[in-house]
Amino acid sequence: PIPALRDLLVSIYSERTTRSMPHGCEHWHARIAYLMEHNRGVGEGLEVPPEAAVPEDWVSVLRLSPLARGDGYPHALWRRDGSNGVHHLRGQHEDYLFFRSPLRGDFEVAGEMGIEATTQFFAAGKYFGPRWAREELEIGDFRQGPTIERITPPFGKFSPWIRFRAVVRDRVRTIHINGRPVHTEELPEHHDPWFGVRAWSRAAGRLSNVQIVGKPQIPKEVLMSGSDQLIGWVPYFYESAGHVGATWEQVRGPDGAAEIRGRRRDVPEGCFCESMLAYHRPLVEDGAVEYDFYYALGRIEAHPALDRLAFILAPQGVRIHWITDGRYDRTDIPPDNVLDEPHNRRGPAELPLRSGDWNRVRLSITGATAALELNGQLVYERELEPSNRRTFGLFHYADRTELRARNVVMRGDWPKSLPPPGEQGLADPLVAALDADLPRLTSIFQHDFAAKGLPGQHFKQMNWDGLARITPRGDGIHVVRPGGEWTSVAIRLPFSAVGDFDFEASFDQLHLQAEQHACILLQAAVDDEQQHHCRLLRRADHRESRREIEAAISMLHPSGERLYSGDADSCEALSGTLRLARRGDKVHYLFAEDGSQAFQLVGTRTVSDAPLIPEGVDLSVICNGAGESRVVWKSVTLRAEELKYMPPEAQSSRAGVQWRTESVLESIFDFFSK
Repeated sequence: PIPALRDLLVSIYSERTTRSMPHGCEHWHARIAYLMEHNRGVGEGLEVPPEAAVPEDWVSVLRLSPLARGDGYPHALWRRDGSNGVHHLRGQHEDYLFFRSPLRGDFEVAGEMGIEATTQFFAAGKYFGPRWAREELEIGDFRQGPTIERITPPFGKFSPWIRFRAVVRDRVRTIHINGRPVHTEELPEHHDPWFGVRAWSRAAGRLSNVQIVGKPQIPKEVLMSGSDQLIGWVPYFYESAGHVGATWEQVRGPDGAAEIRGRRRDVPEGCFCESMLAYHRPLVEDGAVEYDFYYALGRIEAHPALDRLAFILAPQGVRIHWITDGRYDRTDIPPDNVLDEPHNRRGPAELPLRSGDWNRVRLSITGATAALELNGQLVYERELEPSNRRTFGLFHYADRTELRARNVVMRGDWPKSLPPPGEQGLADPLVAALDADLPRLTSIFQHDFAAKGLPGQHFKQMNWDGLARITPRGDGIHVVRPGGEWTSVAIRLPFSAVGDFDFEASFDQLHLQAEQHACILLQAAVDDEQQHHCRLLRRADHRESRREIEAAISMLHPSGERLYSGDADSCEALSGTLRLARRGDKVHYLFAEDGSQAFQLVGTRTVSDAPLIPEGVDLSVICNGAGESRVVWKSVTLRAEELKYMPPEAQSSRAGVQWRTESVLESIFDFFSK
């Protein structure tokens, strides 16, 4: 590309998200993004097709519309962003990326998405994401678009990535943003089972570090007609859907069964008013859609469609209709077009249609071949064009007929079991490797504060000014630290660790309210030359409206001063698990919110492989300035290649420490295992 033109394109691209465009010109944003990506591809010699950019266990989903096709919106392009992320580079007005398999049961999906208002998380029929204004939450669905809910109090300042988490328990979906639960809703029995993200043409959406944990059930089939609001369906021609009196709605038939109804419209008969309701998730793999439809010749019909290819069911045989883009169509194809393909017909000369009764259709795809069965008989087979998006739809001419369909079911050759985290396409491989390595660390100390309290021979209370309160209760150790000038209180564990280690500390009921800074932290102090202190903090800075999880380290400078540095991500969780994991000379900082099994990597620092100092593990609470910090410590787990315990008689002085061995530990603690 010509350098001057490239520079001009980069300038236009950089301003496209901040400049408004007249109504109807939104497609220019998509075209600018397309040109920018094409320019980058030419410059780098990229020849990778768009489909290859999507991880194989994820599916690109388009919200197709006549406007998008007619105005020439480019198809979505998602490109891998490192080993565990994808980047939405261009596309139509709305693009989605779905996890390939449907999910039911009790599970959670957690990960990170791009900064506010560029990406939303899609979970069981709705999408969620914070707006630019930190007191607003955007909630929408595939069909109707967004609504705005107020968030009180507002979110703290965002870091470049936003942590999302969808938890489904007992058919209740709870959405967490940066650790804060923001939306809870009971799901219907046959709820939309797809999960993913949403991006739009004007924004560079991102998705990373996605982990699915728990006990998800992957069904063999999905009831597509199970939602009273037609969640997951969208009218192709901007017709209304999902409410009483809409062009498309779900109603109860005379026998009480749920039916999808496409109403006959009040337009002149003979104008060939095309009407289609399309399902969001395409049949990208081999699979089939089956449904019952009521048939009354010339009055009630329901024709299956794949993308814009409609199979017209007539007594004389199947005919093909190419669905147009209405007033946005750029061809001369009329809306009444039909095409006979006698060589593709199968079975009897006349279709086995039962007029005045329910009929059963099965539309299947094997490779690139679509096969149509009617009431158990194969009646049509046809090769699909490469451009067919394989999106299923229900079609009829709304000036002449109404449509009644029920029991719409999708079956697909999607994976029927969830791969382990390390094999999930967008999971963080480092986190998965750390989890997989845990069985190797056989020297283990576990303590449940709720069940076993805070025995003095095992833990040391560091209440330097005597103003803090440390109170064992039935739910854990309650710690209250009044404010002051960097006032702190700590629970110190009498352990050192040799070699690799993995420490966890769980907390609940966090309250951080200080004039300046407040935090809780898990610390491991390394006995090396620079006396590294590795600290994972859940902190709040009320002057800057920051609520964060921070990976920090301090070390001795040759002058004797301590140097401190840290990297933080936005976090508003009031309960969770702090985790420090050393492998070799690197310490990894991780956090899991609110009992989650999905840990996020907060940071990694190179330290050393030296042992920890005696009494080298602290659980601390800090409050700087007027206010108060409160927390309930729930449990602590220490795993290492070798744990060493300092007995009570040696805890008053670290000089000449006599370490006890693992066998003594086992005799002291009934909860110590190897």
